[in-house]
Amino acid sequence: MPHPGSDETSISHTSLNRQAGEFRDQGDALETALTRAMAGLRDLGNFWGGDDAGRTFAGTEEGKGYRAAVKEAAEHVAHVRDGYRAIGANLDAMALNIGGADWASVAALVTEIKGPEVAVPVTEAELR
Repeated sequence: MPHPGSDETSISHTSLNRQAGEFRDQGDALETALTRAMAGLRDLGNFWGGDDAGRTFAGTEEGKGYRAAVKEAAEHVAHVRDGYRAIGANLDAMALNIGGADWASVAALVTEIKGPEVAVPVTEAELR
């Protein structure tokens, strides 16, 4: 297992798929939390009242005030949720690519076998 600050990286399609699922799960959890929070705010009703101060506080969704702040907060949380889901999708794509590259490497090794001899790759490696 690599340690922080090390130059070693280990990637497998299995671990990428697991991480993708975790990002999607977090996106779903964020969606659930946002839905509950928005329902809780709606349940409060028009708590600001109908006088001038209350109307100023409430504002509009397009202007300033409480309604605009709630709309903006919901949009920001939705962007974060969408980001988590996109990261999950990108990790899935990476896993697919890694899996394909693994099989391509196996196929390339098989094509190097000629008759009874086995060709040895000439890749330089550093021993540690």
